[in-house]
Amino acid sequence: GSGAEFSSAAVLTGPEKKLGINSPYCLFDAVISDPLLAQTVPLSNKIFTAIDCYLHAYEAFIGRLTNKYG
Repeated sequence: GSGAEFSSAAVLTGPEKKLGINSPYCLFDAVISDPLLAQTVPLSNKIFTAIDCYLHAYEAFIGRLTNKYG
């Protein structure tokens, strides 16, 4: 639902913290995406995905970068 399979980023979760990878080597040569599969997802998961997408969009437009590149 989030489109993460189309991204060059990946998140690894460990016992103490999350680590991110952003590399062109993470991209696939091809992706098969079937939007009909979303019809079987429980409503609560759809709601949580929508909230997550909204918050990421809000952060991208309103948030301030907190790293040395910002």
